Amino acid sequence: MPSAHNRIQKQKKRSLRSRRERFWDWWKACQKRGYKKLHAWRNVIPLLCIGIGLLFMGYSGVHFSLEHRALVLSASEVKTYQQVAPVHVPTPTHIFIKWFIDVDVSNAALVDGQWAVSPTTASYLVQSAAPGQRGNIIIYGHNLRSIMGNIRALKGGERVVVTTEDGAIHTYRVTQTTEVDPSDVRLLQPTKTETLTLYTCSGLLDSKRFIVRAVPL
Repeated sequence: MPSAHNRIQKQKKRSLRSRRERFWDWWKACQKRGYKKLHAWRNVIPLLCIGIGLLFMGYSGVHFSLEHRALVLSASEVKTYQQVAPVHVPTPTHIFIKWFIDVDVSNAALVDGQWAVSPTTASYLVQSAAPGQRGNIIIYGHNLRSIMGNIRALKGGERVVVTTEDGAIHTYRVTQTTEVDPSDVRLLQPTKTETLTLYTCSGLLDSKRFIVRAVPL
């Protein structure tokens, strides 16, 4: 007859085998459940990708529409921006506000009521006054940080340095910052004294416009 020691060893082996079998049964069950979940996710992921793509396309369309809504003006409004100026005056080529703006400026115009907007620089509205001349000088651009976006952080008192194509330096001081609806163009109207106006988009989905006013120093 087997000794007590042998019986104990056999029981331990059976117990160990039983635990191994239970472990592998559990592991196979987990794999099966995991496969089912993975298979389910494989069916869901394409739908999620399509949904995200549609949302992105919708957002892009709304963003583009809102961004350009205020940049479309009627013919009568366009006429009010025309400033009386010499045949040729030096136009802005660069604008600098310490800690906020350091970007080149290119000439742009209102054509059939549509504002031309540079994708890489700030834009100077050629129908507006020029630096050093009496009137409203309008510089505008996209609200990217690399262009005009940081003007939304201005509070007043900041120095604005505008360089013109003849190398002249024109310095201004910020006197007013405000956020308006796209249809509110009062601060873009001609002025009797030299005034610098900076203009960009702001608000949820660029539904607002941020305007900065500055006067010569």
